[in-house]
Amino acid sequence: MKFFNSSRLLWFTISLYLLFQISSTLPVPQAEISGLTNQIKHLDELSIDHQNTKIEDINRSNTLEAHDDDDDDAYKHYSLISRSDIEKAENNKEANNSENDHKKNFNNLHLIWIVPLCLVGVIILLAAFISNCESTGDNPRDQGFTQHANYQKRCKNMIQNGFIIFGTACLIFLLIAGTYELLSNNEHPVIQEPATELPVSNKRNPNSSVVTRSQIDSHVYDQKKLEEVSKSSIIAPYGTYKLITIEQLETPDYEELKNKDVCLICLESYNEGRDHLAQLPCSHTLHYLCFIKSSRINGDSNNVLGSPNMRCYVCQLSLIKYHQYLADYKLDHKQVEFVNK
Repeated sequence: MKFFNSSRLLWFTISLYLLFQISSTLPVPQAEISGLTNQIKHLDELSIDHQNTKIEDINRSNTLEAHDDDDDDAYKHYSLISRSDIEKAENNKEANNSENDHKKNFNNLHLIWIVPLCLVGVIILLAAFISNCESTGDNPRDQGFTQHANYQKRCKNMIQNGFIIFGTACLIFLLIAGTYELLSNNEHPVIQEPATELPVSNKRNPNSSVVTRSQIDSHVYDQKKLEEVSKSSIIAPYGTYKLITIEQLETPDYEELKNKDVCLICLESYNEGRDHLAQLPCSHTLHYLCFIKSSRINGDSNNVLGSPNMRCYVCQLSLIKYHQYLADYKLDHKQVEFVNK
């Protein structure tokens, strides 16, 4: 009985050792985990829409030429900010891929190693106990009935105990592995990728008051009408921007705009400058004088669609096309809801 008890402990120890030894065949590099921790901290800084907008803005802004020193400094400042956001977005994507790879490797460990190992271990233990049972004592046929019955009972108990020992070892290992996986998920949570948005339709719905950027860009225009609109005034057409006066800025309706936002051309607060504001359909707001003077950077007198004050300084929305699109569909600019996508 003492030998049986010591062999039971021996098989239990060997089972745990084999399980942990094989589980360590797919280690996770510590450098990857430490680098992943630093990268995940930036994941909440930018949303997907914000990243796409920034990337689009910098690509379009890189085509502009600065002729005025002050405006050129503002443009460079905006470009640096956009590039920084792009780099952060790339780092976030790499961090997400690394975390998914780590999760996949850990799951493969359970599927590839644990289940087959348990089956092989059960077979080995079964063969070992049967062999031990057959080699114990003389042939039971040559012994009395009592010894033969005790022999069968001892063999049966040895086989049952073998299954219990190895099953207990597997259960303990799976509990430890499950605890490790739970702690790993808490330390490095799986990042859920945002659902892909449905593409914006370019087709115009006659019953809808919503106008999208893609509809304006894909619309077929009469070039003569665009030239007439461009030559009719030196500033953007009527209805393509909203004028917010200094008096309106003092009202509660514009208190948040006055205190928090800055002009995207001069980068000065609206609260500091004593000037009217021009709010474009794309929701970008500028000092009115900055909007007029933006032709130094944004204007091209030889290009109808790029003539002075006819584009948004930030997102390059063509105000001439916006005006003509509303005219072609006979839409009232006061009732239109513009979506810059």
